[in-house]
Formats: sequence, C-alpha cells, structure tokens
Amino acid sequence: MKSKKNLKADLRKKAEAKCLQEPVPSINELKSMSLTDIVAKLHELHVHKIELEMQNEELYKTQLELYNAKMRYFELYDMAPVGYLTLGCDGIILDANLASADTIGTSREQLKNKALSDFIFSDDQDLYYLFRKKIADSQERQVCKLRMQKSDGNVFWAQIIASPKNKDSELSACKLIFNDITESKTLEAVEENNEKLHTLSKNILIARENERKSLAREVHDQLGQLMTALKIDLTWFKRKLPQGSEELITKVDAMLGHINLGIQSIRDIVVQLRPLILDDLGLEAAMEWHAQRYLTSAHIEYAINFEVNEALLDEDLKIVLFRIFQEALTNVIRHSKATKTFISLTQKSETLILQITDNGIGVTQEQIDSSESFGLIGIRERLYPYAGVLEVSDHEGLGTSLRVTMTDFKKEATDD
Repeated sequence: MKSKKNLKADLRKKAEAKCLQEPVPSINELKSMSLTDIVAKLHELHVHKIELEMQNEELYKTQLELYNAKMRYFELYDMAPVGYLTLGCDGIILDANLASADTIGTSREQLKNKALSDFIFSDDQDLYYLFRKKIADSQERQVCKLRMQKSDGNVFWAQIIASPKNKDSELSACKLIFNDITESKTLEAVEENNEKLHTLSKNILIARENERKSLAREVHDQLGQLMTALKIDLTWFKRKLPQGSEELITKVDAMLGHINLGIQSIRDIVVQLRPLILDDLGLEAAMEWHAQRYLTSAHIEYAINFEVNEALLDEDLKIVLFRIFQEALTNVIRHSKATKTFISLTQKSETLILQITDNGIGVTQEQIDSSESFGLIGIRERLYPYAGVLEVSDHEGLGTSLRVTMTDFKKEATDD
C-alpha cells in the first residue's frame, strides 16, 4: 500500500500534466483583471486547494480502511484453519482458501474451475449428489459427512457445511466450509466397536451364567435327589440286615459315607455353578453365606458392610458382583495368609463400590499385572461390559485392598 507522501506526489504529477492540457491565464489576461478579481480568484484557488487536500485525506482514509478490510478478509478466509470453498450453481469451484487447497493436497489455482465432485470418493458420489440436491431444493444450510479424495489418492473423512447464496429466488452460488474429521471418525468407529464388544461380552456372560444356573438346578434337583434317595434306601437296607451281619453293615456304612461325600460334592459343584441362595434370598444373604462358609473354615475373621438398595440392581449385575466377590475371597484364602478381612458393598449417588481388604502379606505390582493372575483377569473380564474399574493396592506388607467401582449401575425401569 502506498504511503500518504507517495500518494500526494502521484497526485501532484497528475495535476501538472493536466495543467499542460489546460494552461493558466496569460499575463495580459491577468493585467486586464482588477485587483479585487485577482484576490477573489486567489481566495477561490486557496479554498479549492484546501478542499482537495481534505478530499485527499478522506480518500486516503478510505483506502486505508479498504486495505485493512482486505487484510482481515485474508486472515479470516485465506488463513482460516478450515477449508472454505465457493461453488457455482453447477458445482464448479469458483474460489478456495489456503486450508482447502492444503487439505486436498493441491494449489488454489488447480482447485479453481474444477468440479468439487472430482475430489469426492467414488463410493460417496451418490451421497454428494443427494447433498447438492437437498441444498438446491431447500435453499437452506445443510450439513453432510462423506469421504473425499486427495490429489495423491488418499481418502479422508470430511464434514461439509453448505450455505447457499440466492439471487432472484434462484440458487446462484454456494459457500462451503469443510474440514478433515478422519481422526474423530476413527475414534467414533472405535467407540462403536467398543460398545459392540461391551454388549457382546455382556451377552456371553449372561448366557454363561444362565447355562450355569440351569445346570446347577439340574444337578441339585436330579442328581442330588437321586443320591438322597440312594442314601434312604441304603439306610433302610441297613436296618433290615439280620443280627450277625457285621461285615455287610460295615460295607453299607462305607457306602453311606461315600454317598454323603457325593452329596457334599454335589452341593459344592452347585455352589460353584450358581449359588441358589442368590436367586432365592438375594445378594446380601448370598455374600454373608459364602463368607461364613469359606472364610470361617479358613480361620479368617470377617465383617461385612452392605449399604445398597438391591431393588436398583438387575439380576445380571447381582451375579457379576457375587462372582467378583467370590473370586476376591478365593484370592484372600489361597494367597494372602490373612487372619482378618473386611468386605464392603456401598452405594454413593450414582456409584457402586465393592471393596475387600485383608491384613495379609500383600501383593506386588508384578503379581497384579501378571498374565497368570487368572483371578484378577476374570474380575476385569466381568467388569468390562459395565465399564467398571478395578484397583488393587498393597499396604506395604500389611495387606491388600481390592476396590471395584461402577457408575450408572441402576437398572432401567420397566413397564408392568
């Protein structure tokens, strides 16, 4: 942009050139004028000079404003971080900023006068056609996500926002804003896949637990009843034996002992498959029963704090919590060498917290991260569908704390 000094110099040159075409009055013509006329003429020229200078000042200010506006336009349009395109009603690119050229991988000059469809991925050409048709039909702002193709052939996801320009109620041009959303689209796909994996994992766990439940019922009702009936028959047979049949009585007693062991084994198998008390009496009763049975036999003192409204938990979540509780107690019994353990299941607002703490020998980080820590792996597997968090901490040889956290655990209300 020219400075004010240079602008005045240019105007001076132009004025002198014009004076040569329109010469000033001669000396004789001036002599014929009165002094009053000459003074009036000089005053008029002086006023005219000041007026021209004022006009020149205004013109300079206007030029400066136009220059500043052009620079702002350059910063907003050309230097924008997203792509700006202007399309004609036929889809030809009329103008493009630097970001659009950079995103597509070419120059602005090579973009101009080309159809935008040349840069739309072949599989999304129909989507782009419908997008343009919707703009023309509605003549309103439209948004579309599709794949575009760079000049080197690489494909990327783009979000396009179109604002039509109308003239005499007809679409004359269209302003487009577009940017590369490949990263967010990839994250979206990952999240969608994770959601599918969560659902699949949850369904597998549910199917596995239902199978276990069905098998536990069959073992309990059929095999358990069969063993009980056999025990009753043998007891009857023992009573019917005549005196002096000590050898037979001894054999029958041995058989009854085996049957009792079989019945106990059936009960243990049923508990491992599915603790029926969980279905009959609920989570709190099942946890108390399991702790009393296994921790007491291992000579480990325990206390349970249960502060959860079970009505908020669906059946699938109850079995997940119980299985995690089971696995945690198994680790305490097998590995901790603890004498005391504290179990807590509490609800805080929208968060469910299960914590098992013992006073045993503790656990190392290497053991926590080990691929052979099948108990912890099983807990993480059960937590995965619920986006739960597992934390295991060691208290410097003074015990271990296992903490499970779940948010948004409440079951959805169902219509009766």
